[in-house]
Amino acid sequence: MRHTLQLVVLPLALVALLSGCTLTIRPGEPSSTTVSSSGVIVWAHLGLHFSFPGVVVIEHHSGPHHFDTVFHSDASLYGVYGDVNRRMREQGWHRERYEEHHDRIIAIYVRGDQEAHVTVLQEGRSGRYRLRIDD
Repeated sequence: MRHTLQLVVLPLALVALLSGCTLTIRPGEPSSTTVSSSGVIVWAHLGLHFSFPGVVVIEHHSGPHHFDTVFHSDASLYGVYGDVNRRMREQGWHRERYEEHHDRIIAIYVRGDQEAHVTVLQEGRSGRYRLRIDD
């Protein structure tokens, strides 16, 4: 009985631990990732940190001028974009353009002579999102 209990409890504890994990992405090193439990996705190239309720990263790609991640979140499309918008503004970015469609929000931000194109795409109704930033 004790052995069976250990076989059940250990995987459940691991699932609970990993469900709160997120991904830290380092620019220029797309295969180098760090898992943490902070609830934040980081793109160090622009100094951006994004946090979304219940985030689970599914895939990611990052380079010096391109960030692309697919994740699952309990947040709505507007909730995800709201966090992105707030974080961009906190880092000194100003929104220059904004487009809203039924499944995506596209915005262009400027900071000094830099420009960043941001797309938040909701993939179906499953809570799956794609966040793309090109600068």
